[in-house]
Amino acid sequence: MWFDNLEWTRLVSPELSVVSQPVLGMKQSAATELLRRIDGDEDEFRTTFCDTEFVYRASTCLLYTS
Repeated sequence: MWFDNLEWTRLVSPELSVVSQPVLGMKQSAATELLRRIDGDEDEFRTTFCDTEFVYRASTCLLYTS
């Protein structure tokens, strides 16, 4: 199990399941927040949510219940 869907996670054996994160969107949000602070905005910090995706691969087994 790993975070970020990096190339090497598909090259190891077994391939690692990952939580894929929108890295570009996270960078843009961080830059926007930083620029807002630099411009003098002293409001409370904001919580930002971003969509993630679980990418199932061989390193994770599925649990079955009957």
